[in-house]
Amino acid sequence: MDAGIKTADVSFTEEAYDKIVERGIRAEDCVEAIAMIETCGKFLMKENDSRAVLSRMRLGNYCLYVRYDLLPSGSYEVKSAYSHRLKLNSEDSEGAFPENPVIDTKSIWVCNTCQVNVDRVEDIVLRYEDFYSPPGKGFRCPKCGFELLSESQVMGELYAAELMLEAK
Repeated sequence: MDAGIKTADVSFTEEAYDKIVERGIRAEDCVEAIAMIETCGKFLMKENDSRAVLSRMRLGNYCLYVRYDLLPSGSYEVKSAYSHRLKLNSEDSEGAFPENPVIDTKSIWVCNTCQVNVDRVEDIVLRYEDFYSPPGKGFRCPKCGFELLSESQVMGELYAAELMLEAK
């Protein structure tokens, strides 16, 4: 684990802890993801609140999203976490993304790398092995192309699609 982040540096809200248990996500994976995210600097910050962070990291065969706050003490508080096995096409080619219109022009999130508001989009390309699923909804930086799926997208349509694919 990088960035000197230890398990003791990360706490979970009661709601977040209940979600990770229900979703089969290990607390240690959230800690590892936060360390990786903080090291690489690829994350979104809430506009007007640089302590609120949302990002994703591929850990083995799944992609883990963590929404957390950086507390004044320097520790981290996880607000939510969700995951999927499908791969975002942009994971292989960060910055290469479709040029379809966005759903609305700006979101409340700002790309940490580019310092610009990210767009809400409906055209994130997803695949599972050789199967391409319908486009996903989420966020994309208009400058660097960093993409994140929304929690509602992952826990709704995507979760159902993954269950179907794994059953085959």
